[in-house]
Amino acid sequence: MRAVVLVGALAASFASSTPAHAEVGFRWDAPAACPTVSSIEARVEQRLGRALDPALAIHIAVTQHGGHFVATLSLGTAEQRSLTSDRCDALADAIAIIVSRVAEEHHAVPAMPATAVAQDCHV
Repeated sequence: MRAVVLVGALAASFASSTPAHAEVGFRWDAPAACPTVSSIEARVEQRLGRALDPALAIHIAVTQHGGHFVATLSLGTAEQRSLTSDRCDALADAIAIIVSRVAEEHHAVPAMPATAVAQDCHV
């Protein structure tokens, strides 16, 4: 239960602010012992029920330290968070949950049409 709360809190934190200068796309940098990028994308898309939005800025770097796998997550924010697990596959599952939650929250926010933005900019 604690892990689910942590995952929810991380997802909410990442979804709250995405700066315009963030690098977009999905990047997964991990040791060979970890699942592949296509495996991670498939886990996320299975949870979402659709393809991951390529406009989201998602970068996950996994390293191995002292027998543990450490994932550093950057989901479009300047702030980074990390998760640790003894197994990279378990870490990949937690990451898939976080990324899918962020993607769901991003998808739920309606995009403002360009004409509305232009109208708001008039002085």
